[in-house]
Amino acid sequence: MNATRKTSKFEILNDNDRSFAYSLEGRRSSYIDNWARQSFSVRADLYSTIEKSLPDIPSDDRLSSNLITGMSMQSMILGTSLLSIPYCVKLAGVWGIILIILIAFLTTITADMLAECQYQESRRKFKKRIHSSFVDMCTACFKTKGKYLMEFLVYLSLVRNVVVIILLSDLTDEVLKTFPNVHYDKNILPVLWTLAVLPLLFVSKVSKLAWFTFIGMILYLSSIAFMFGIFLTTTRSWSHISISSHWDFKDVGIAIGIIINSYAVHMNLPSLEGSMKTPTSYTCVTNINFGLNVVIKLVFGICGYFAYSNNTFDEITRNIDNQKFFSLSYIIKGSQIVFAYFTIPLQSHVVFELMDLNFRHHFPIFSGKDQWWTLLSRLLIMTALLLIALLMPHFGLAVSIIGSVRGSLIALVLPPLFYINLKTHTISKIKLCFCYVTACLGVLLGCVGLYSAIYDLVKHSG
Repeated sequence: MNATRKTSKFEILNDNDRSFAYSLEGRRSSYIDNWARQSFSVRADLYSTIEKSLPDIPSDDRLSSNLITGMSMQSMILGTSLLSIPYCVKLAGVWGIILIILIAFLTTITADMLAECQYQESRRKFKKRIHSSFVDMCTACFKTKGKYLMEFLVYLSLVRNVVVIILLSDLTDEVLKTFPNVHYDKNILPVLWTLAVLPLLFVSKVSKLAWFTFIGMILYLSSIAFMFGIFLTTTRSWSHISISSHWDFKDVGIAIGIIINSYAVHMNLPSLEGSMKTPTSYTCVTNINFGLNVVIKLVFGICGYFAYSNNTFDEITRNIDNQKFFSLSYIIKGSQIVFAYFTIPLQSHVVFELMDLNFRHHFPIFSGKDQWWTLLSRLLIMTALLLIALLMPHFGLAVSIIGSVRGSLIALVLPPLFYINLKTHTISKIKLCFCYVTACLGVLLGCVGLYSAIYDLVKHSG
């Protein structure tokens, strides 16, 4: 847009995003205007930056209601990490409960920050959408380094498949234990599941798996509800159990990684915002869903721990007694197997597309042989993930390591840095300090979680 051309304040906005401009009209503060112009602090630099006009990126997918967006967001947050929350209460006790609340608060704020970073606020207090995704913001913030950082995070997301393979193997093991005549080596289960997953990785259009994924999510949510019911059958013994207030650095560290991972959905939030009919409701929808999720985690974690006390496994499903809850146990574990199985192609699709783009042209031998390249590349990657799963067969530790590295980066460290460096809006000194504190805290928590998980993994290996 030509800087010298006089343009109507709403001309640059698309129809769906115009509500931002109308909702903010009339809120201009002359005090802030004058203060920002005269100050030589961060705000003055920021103010001069936002004067520059960046191109508007309208969304052509404003179809989702607040309810649908909220359900999608909640389904992402209620991932498989939820199964380890009772274990966090066992490990960290009262400190685990505090961490669930604290990390929920911080990640809710950083989720709101991402929405603010998507829009540029002009001097006249109207907004336009200038960033459509987490990748866009990272690249705009850190330039070439941001591109490499995002590629690293995308490739790192493949490690989540290790967690899924471990989960599938553990659930299968629990089911097979009920058949005394079936003899098998538990180490063969990850191999079998890796082979079972391979055909799904040849699906080029993830939309073909949409119904299976939807059904799997419904089954998973139902299994969570059933487990709540099982926990409540043990209430008579709850009075004899207390939550420890003892501080153990390594146990708390493992809990930190798991809890962070359970909230780390931020890479998908800009896309969700772009699908909303009323984007002005994004912050409200996000706050409600993160608030509801922290309640679910607290209730599920505390009830799960009270139900099994010090016998609580790192994966609470393993505590469900197959003999006592025979049919219900199979339903719960079967539902979670279906859900976990169909999450692998969804969370791998983007990674393999990026890998094909970056590496395939280096192997001219596969020119015109798409199927052979697909088979070899997927097989090599899944074999590497299988080896990791065999070396690290502990669900809780695997989740903690991923949460400590990937989770802390995308949920606690990068959003505040985007907020500071993209300069799309005015920032108060209090909010600026909060951003720096949150980013530093994210780095600290990630390092503590990673150290604790690796230390415990080495100890188990020895």
